[in-house]
Amino acid sequence: MTDLANSTMYGLAAALVMLGGAALAAGAVLSRERRLAGRQVHSEKPGRARRALAVTAAAVAFAAIVVRAGDGPATLAIAVLALAAALFAFAPSLHDSVLGENGVRRGWHVRSFAELEEWRLTGDHLRWKLHGEWQACRVPRERFAELRRRLSELCPTRESAFKD
Repeated sequence: MTDLANSTMYGLAAALVMLGGAALAAGAVLSRERRLAGRQVHSEKPGRARRALAVTAAAVAFAAIVVRAGDGPATLAIAVLALAAALFAFAPSLHDSVLGENGVRRGWHVRSFAELEEWRLTGDHLRWKLHGEWQACRVPRERFAELRRRLSELCPTRESAFKD
């Protein structure tokens, strides 16, 4: 095996290990979301099309590098591509906003309603503090009254004094 093929194999193995770790972290966040926030009521996940385009471009570039390397391990390269594509497709994005039956997720951060630092319902959004900064997610109109009742029961002292 040539030095280039050896270094390609080690690089692919390292990429596979890092992607595996990232996939485990994403899986943990999504599992936490299901456990704390419950079934999704509404979600906004902007940028999915851009992410798909980025994955496709990266896969093509990566495939070209593997082909050019010659005798590199194609199976390992395919595993890296598949795991990268799955990770980009299913991992939380920093801009994702999810309202669940029992909580919320913004990016990689999940909170049950009872854990919210502070909250308020304004317009058609639930706004809540995460590490001292206000976040928001859209609330379907038909769920607004029910959500206000639940939040008032779970954490009435944390409703923001700010009013529209």
